[in-house]
Amino acid sequence: MNRFLAGWWILLIGLGALHGMDIQGGHYFIVSATDTVKDDLLYFGRSLEMKGYVSSDIFFFGEDIRVEGPVEDDVLIFARRAVLRGEVRGNVFFFGEVLRVEGMIHGSVRSMGRMVVLAPGARILGNVYSGSQTFVLQEARVEGSITGGAGSATFNGRVNGSVTFEANDVQFGSHFQSGGGVTITFLKQRPDTIPNAPGNLEIRERPSKPFYKSPWRIWFFLSALTMGLLFIALFPNAVWEMTLLTATRPLKTGGMGALFFLLFPILTLLSIIVPPLMVTLGAFYLLLVYLSKLLGAGVLGQLLWKRFQPNIRPNRYLAYLLGFILVYGVGFIPILGTLFVIAVALIGTGALIQVMWRTYQGSGAEAAG
Repeated sequence: MNRFLAGWWILLIGLGALHGMDIQGGHYFIVSATDTVKDDLLYFGRSLEMKGYVSSDIFFFGEDIRVEGPVEDDVLIFARRAVLRGEVRGNVFFFGEVLRVEGMIHGSVRSMGRMVVLAPGARILGNVYSGSQTFVLQEARVEGSITGGAGSATFNGRVNGSVTFEANDVQFGSHFQSGGGVTITFLKQRPDTIPNAPGNLEIRERPSKPFYKSPWRIWFFLSALTMGLLFIALFPNAVWEMTLLTATRPLKTGGMGALFFLLFPILTLLSIIVPPLMVTLGAFYLLLVYLSKLLGAGVLGQLLWKRFQPNIRPNRYLAYLLGFILVYGVGFIPILGTLFVIAVALIGTGALIQVMWRTYQGSGAEAAG
C-alpha cells in the first residue's frame, strides 16, 4: 500500500512539473520560421532546429541545437554542439562541448565546455563566464565583463566592461578593445611578449603549489577520508554487499551509476513546482556526488584485498585506506587519472543504489508479511 501511494505521489509531481511545457523528442525536430511555441520548450533527443518564436524558456538535452528565431526567456543547453544565431532575451546556460554565439543575448552567458566562440557580429548585453579549454572572442561585442578561465584564449573584439581571465595561453587581436581593466593570470610561466597587448593589461602568475602546501586541499583530503571511514563504521555490511555486487556485475553496476548521474538532475529540474522537494532531491544528489568517489574507493580496496588475500575477509578500514590512497594517487595523472576516478565514482554510486533498492524491497516484504 505504501508503495502504491508513493508511486501515485511521484506521478502527480511529475505531471505537475510537466504541465505547461511543450515537450518534444526524437531523432530530429524543427520549428519553422512561421511557427510559435507558446510555452516552455523541453526537448529530449538528438537534434533541434529552432527557427520560430519561443515565448518562454528552452530546455535542451541532446546532441545538436541551432537557434535562429527569437526566444523570450532563458536557454538551458546540455549538448555536444550549440549554435545561437537568433535573439535570446534572457540568459544562456551551456554545458557541453562547443558553444557558438552569432546572435544577440540580452542577458548573460555562462558556459562550461570544451570550446566557446563569440563569433563576428555576436552581441552579449550582459556578462560572459567561461570555463573551457578554448575561449574565442572574434569581432564580437560584450557590453558587460568577461570572467573565467581556459587553456587558451583569444580576445579580438569589444568588451565594455573588464576582463578577468585565467589561461595557459592568451592572444590579443588587432580589434580588441576594453572599457575596463584587463587582468590575465597565467597558470603556467608567463610569456616574454604578448603581441597586440592592450595598454591597461595587468599580468599575474599563479604558481602551482605542492599538495602539502595547499591548506584547502589538505582539509578536503582529510574530510573525505573521515567521511568514508564514518560511512564504513555506520554501514559495514553495505560496503561488503556493494563489493560483492561489483565483483559479479561490474558493467551493470557502473551503468546504473551513469544513469543516476544523467537522469537524476532532470528529475530534480522537473520538480521545480514543489520547491521543498526540489531542494531535497538536489541535496541528495550533491551528497551522493560527494560520496561516490569515497564509496568506490571502499569497493576498490576490498576487491584488491580479495584479489591478493582470497581466503581472508578484508578488514574494511584497511581496505578503504588502500582504495582511498590509490584513487587519490592515480587521480593526479592527467586524463587517465580523471577517467579512472570517474569510473570508480560510477561504480560506487551504482553499487550503493542497488544495495538501497534491495534494502527497500526487503523492508517492503517484511511489512507485507
